[in-house]
Amino acid sequence: SLEELKAKRAEKLEEYTPLYNQVQEDREAVEASSQLLMKLFKKKQEATRDVVDMEVALEKLSMQAEEGEYFAQVAAEKIARMEFLEEMALDKKTDFEKETKKLEQDEKELQQKLEETTSARQSTEEAAVATGADAAAIKETLVKATREFRLAEFKLSMRKEEASAAQLAIAESSGKRESAAAEEESLQASVVFATEELQEAASVLKAAQIEYMKATAEAEAVAIDAQEASAMRFFQEIRLNKLTEEYNNSQAAVEGFVKTREFFESAQST
Repeated sequence: SLEELKAKRAEKLEEYTPLYNQVQEDREAVEASSQLLMKLFKKKQEATRDVVDMEVALEKLSMQAEEGEYFAQVAAEKIARMEFLEEMALDKKTDFEKETKKLEQDEKELQQKLEETTSARQSTEEAAVATGADAAAIKETLVKATREFRLAEFKLSMRKEEASAAQLAIAESSGKRESAAAEEESLQASVVFATEELQEAASVLKAAQIEYMKATAEAEAVAIDAQEASAMRFFQEIRLNKLTEEYNNSQAAVEGFVKTREFFESAQST
């Protein structure tokens, strides 16, 4: 009947109501779990992205670290090379200073020698001026001695001719043998005297020639000493200029190395 059906329905309703409620609760719990899972999934995605970003950042940092190590190594090598070049420049500077001192000493000695040479040259010039008359006198003496030598030669030849003529006269005049003999002795004596004059004139000529050659050689030696001193000073000045240029270049290189090293040290510390 209708009442029975209602009663059964009511019983069934009472029986299924807790199940329905439980299903509803389970559905809500599932929905909540699903939402929680979605949130967790989103968080996982975000965490994954963060992990990927972190890995990329770490990779970048690793690459930067490798680049930094490479540049640091390059900088260290450059600094080591600059230190080596700086030591070489300092050694070269030391050598230059030693060479400069030696060159200064050589220059002082050269200057002293030039002063001595100049003084000697001035003395020689003064002596040449003072002894110009002597040189002229030496030359005049040489000319005079040559003239006297020629005259003595002429006198000797004349005496020889006279002696020959006297001998011919003696041979022709046998009666006048005694007077001719005396005349022959006189002629022989004059020949001997002329020969002695000739020898004396030759000695005077030779002495004059020696004095003239000696004076000429002294003048030439003074001129050669002056030329040698001037050439030595010229080459010393060239050497000094070259060493000065090398020193300036070394000094500029040292300053450049120091600035570059400071830059690399600053970059490395940064």
